[in-house]
Amino acid sequence: MPDRNAGLKIDMRVRLTALGLERSPKMDKAIGVIVGIKSTSSTVRVLFDGRRVPVSLHRSYIEPE
Repeated sequence: MPDRNAGLKIDMRVRLTALGLERSPKMDKAIGVIVGIKSTSSTVRVLFDGRRVPVSLHRSYIEPE
């Protein structure tokens, strides 16, 4: 089984992709830090700047900053 989260690491700074902005318009070009990665799925936990609680996103919604 291929590693679905190849290239993504905890503490990496990320921003939303065009798809992420389309699907989550309230996020408004947010930048944040990866705080968790599920190895068995395509889910990534991101703590966006200025927020207290991380959100779970599909890895296609984020890209390295």
